[in-house]
Amino acid sequence: MQVNINGISIPLKYTFRSHIIYENITSKPFEPVNVTDFIYFFYSTVMANTTEAIELDTFIDWLDENPEKLQNFTDWLIKQIEVNNKKSKSSSKSSSKSSKK
Repeated sequence: MQVNINGISIPLKYTFRSHIIYENITSKPFEPVNVTDFIYFFYSTVMANTTEAIELDTFIDWLDENPEKLQNFTDWLIKQIEVNNKKSKSSSKSSSKSSKK
């Protein structure tokens, strides 16, 4: 997924850095229960993938002007988590097979 915020093009990747930034902002792990959690995680993911300084207020203004981007991000995030879960399950299956040999 890629976003363009005020002329800054940012390709997004789902990373540990996103989680660290989110936890630094919110003082809690990412366990979404409301739209605010997704907005903060979206912002954290943007910040994890750019060296540009984007203020939270600027990000929220951009999101207000582009509300569909939050749904796009949420859909993308769910797919990323599913892919990571499949990789995890596959990895644990292959490591358990090799330990049985």
